Amino acid sequence: MDDVLQKLLDKQKELNARIVKERCNDNPPKIQDFSRALIHEAVELEDETQWKWWKKKDENRVAIKEELIDILHFWLSIANELKLSAKDIEESYMKKNQVNHERQNNGY
Repeated sequence: MDDVLQKLLDKQKELNARIVKERCNDNPPKIQDFSRALIHEAVELEDETQWKWWKKKDENRVAIKEELIDILHFWLSIANELKLSAKDIEESYMKKNQVNHERQNNGY
């Protein structure tokens, strides 16, 4: 798992470097820029789902998947900005996952 996640982190770092060079005049985006983009992609994901119970809409699974991957791109960008390795992410996830299980056990 670490290898796959690290591969994704590395690929995103490579893409971001290219974008900064070709589109941003070597002025890289900051965490808040990636965070804002991630939020907007999450809204686009929401728009692809049947969240309006009063309106009939067919879900487009391909579009949903694309929006989810867009979110992952920005999530990876934030992780890279924070200089998190795959191991760092795994450790933080496992720690928080345990906290969430404890919360469920205690009626959170």
